[in-house]
Amino acid sequence: MNRELVLTRKGSGRKIHAAAFGVIRNLVMSTKQLILDEIRKAEIRIPEYEVPDLPGQKDFPEVPEWHSFERSVWKSGEDIRVLLQKSSKLRSDFEIQKSILSICKNQNAKRGRQSFVLLLGSPKCASLAGTVVELLCDSDISGHVISVLLKMKVPGYTNQIEPFASHEVAWIRNKAKSYMQKYGRL
Repeated sequence: MNRELVLTRKGSGRKIHAAAFGVIRNLVMSTKQLILDEIRKAEIRIPEYEVPDLPGQKDFPEVPEWHSFERSVWKSGEDIRVLLQKSSKLRSDFEIQKSILSICKNQNAKRGRQSFVLLLGSPKCASLAGTVVELLCDSDISGHVISVLLKMKVPGYTNQIEPFASHEVAWIRNKAKSYMQKYGRL
């Protein structure tokens, strides 16, 4: 007698054949490995020492050109974002969160970290808010940090964010004001 093992997803009432469940599990595991591999690629591209800024951009002389490694690191973060969209439950994976945070904290990656900071913009990463808020003093990513704290839905950082409500850059100023309106003081 040929019997198939059938599993029912909790709360959904849908039946999933065991073989399909195994495929789904393997896809999640391989997606996790793809993410961790992409993080390792980004880590390898980051210089071991601080590199000086390049001269200003032609149209915006006050904004330095991007180093090629910054672009590569930024692209890795964007590639990870796409992978996380396909497997959103990996956003709460502690190993992935810690690896992403490690790049966020590495100032040698300069503006390439922006896409990595944005990867933490989810309530699933709220436990990292205390560490993320420490990155506010880094001008390469400060606006992204405020945006992420809003997306994490974490109150309690109005003192740290309030100075940015008068920031010279409009989008950073507006993010800070949004945080202040949502969690007090405005």
